Amino acid sequence: MRILIVSNLFPPDYMGGQEINAWKIAHALRKRGHDVQVATSKFRPSFKQTESEPDWVHRLFHFVEPLPDKKSGNAARFEIMKKLADRVKVAGPNSKALDTFLAKEAAFDLVYPFGMHQVSLGTMLPVTKRGLPTLWHCGDHFIADHFAQVNISRLYRLTLEVLLKPWFDMEKSVDFRHMAFVSQYLLDHFVEKGFTPEHAYIVPRGIDFELGTDVERQRTAPPTFFMACRIDPTKGVHHAVEAAGALLKRRPDLLWQLEIAGAIGDNDYMAKLDARVTELGMSNRFQYIGMLTRPQTLERLRNATAFLSTSVWGEPFANTIIETLGSGTPLIGSKAGSILEVVRPGESALIYDKESPDELSVHMERVLDDPELRVRIARSGVEVIQQRYTLDRIMDLTEEVFAKVIADYRGKS
Repeated sequence: MRILIVSNLFPPDYMGGQEINAWKIAHALRKRGHDVQVATSKFRPSFKQTESEPDWVHRLFHFVEPLPDKKSGNAARFEIMKKLADRVKVAGPNSKALDTFLAKEAAFDLVYPFGMHQVSLGTMLPVTKRGLPTLWHCGDHFIADHFAQVNISRLYRLTLEVLLKPWFDMEKSVDFRHMAFVSQYLLDHFVEKGFTPEHAYIVPRGIDFELGTDVERQRTAPPTFFMACRIDPTKGVHHAVEAAGALLKRRPDLLWQLEIAGAIGDNDYMAKLDARVTELGMSNRFQYIGMLTRPQTLERLRNATAFLSTSVWGEPFANTIIETLGSGTPLIGSKAGSILEVVRPGESALIYDKESPDELSVHMERVLDDPELRVRIARSGVEVIQQRYTLDRIMDLTEEVFAKVIADYRGKS
């Protein structure tokens, strides 16, 4: 099968789970004998590594860098609309670039777009005009929220339907009939927003590394609670700090460390976290270790006593959740988003109310006090991955969905 993956960004120039997933799927499909080509954005100015990659990755698109919101009031609204305009208008040059690429290439059996946020949904119009079978990979809320905003915000509607009409018309003309969601939670969000595709599939993410079945292995000393996430309020890092502080106050006899890896998304928030760590007397137990490579992250995850997933917003499908389970490391996670589609509370993970650092603190104490609990939770987590989330199983499901999409297009041609 000849497949075109279209992606917002693509490693080695990437931003998060969506792009990593596109990279993993592209390589997995090629290993299965498919001719996979990738159309993605050009390397951003912020990319500082070597621009070296295979010839089947084609960097065609202009990428609109997301800007931080630092203003309030009318200035903030103007900035938001400017960013929206930049993102939508890039559909013009990007759709032409994709059209030229498609004209030079042999025909594709299927097009599989991932996360088109900053290269514009309208980029896909040449694919729709050619009638190529298209399956949208939906790993976040963007598409539903983008179109729903038109019905909610008068300013948003004015910007898109009047000031940006040619490009917004391109977006609305794209074929969204077939969509693969990483979780039922995300599909439900789309439906709630009034965006219900004609054909919806659930295709979660998978693990592409050797599973950590040796769950009784030696871990880092002193015991380490590890986190890997963007440092901003939505990730709930403040709850982890408060839970750790409560644990220290309640059980000063216990030895442990809290390590956090990831990009700082909000400098003011990071400063408040540092101040709170000092106030709680945890400076010698807390370490921010900055950005790590994926292999470095997985190594720390494997050696940790437990991983904390503290998000306070609805994660459509967090890579770190299945990576923790697959590593054979106990997971302590907030009840938010799709986590309960993956784990069973008390069996394959310890789950707490997302707004309850006290409950999180109790789970942290249990993990430190009870070695048998750690082993049982970790072993059950590995079994969850073995049964449902190996990349091989996910690729089997992906190929089944591809066949359904192609059959539907052929039936309607």
